Amino acid sequence: MFLSVIWHCLRHQGKVRSLQFFIPAFLFPMIFEIIGVSAGDHVYEGYFLYFGQVPIAIGLGWCFVFYTCMFISDGICNTKNRGRLSPLEASCKSYDLHGKSLMPSLIDALIAVSYDLFLDPVAVTFKWWIWFGKPIFMGVPLMNFVGWFLMVFLFSAVFRYVTKQRWSEQFRTLALLISIPILLSILTGLMYIIYILFT
Repeated sequence: MFLSVIWHCLRHQGKVRSLQFFIPAFLFPMIFEIIGVSAGDHVYEGYFLYFGQVPIAIGLGWCFVFYTCMFISDGICNTKNRGRLSPLEASCKSYDLHGKSLMPSLIDALIAVSYDLFLDPVAVTFKWWIWFGKPIFMGVPLMNFVGWFLMVFLFSAVFRYVTKQRWSEQFRTLALLISIPILLSILTGLMYIIYILFT
């Protein structure tokens, strides 16, 4: 799956934009997953290669989730541009920060959570990962779905905003890399507040 999205992104976006997408799309969720495992939320057992306590396969899976959700929402939001612009470019050019720019990111997050409603129960059944929180849906805790929504929404919003700017490619790349610790801080803070309020 991961190789198919790399191939698609390289074909439609080129090498620079593909690197701008996949490096933060891998690092952001991997570091957040490490935080979650370290906090005792869940554990991954029986994988081959790990980055910290998290399998490399999980980071690659997040890249797949980010890319496919954004591709689908681009198709939903940009029917008039279909066929003329690549999916990520169409979304970036069609929305501005003051108007509809957050709508594609919201759709991305909703698509991701919809996907996870099917994925996580299967993963729990086959013990791809083990949750320690109080389950609300087929062995999966509420904070998992909140995390999926927030992670995809934040990543999508920042990526779409940065790639829309008329900055040099080097500055865009730097901005996306700098955004990783900022996004992690925002996501961790929001998850903590939601956990305190609702669990």
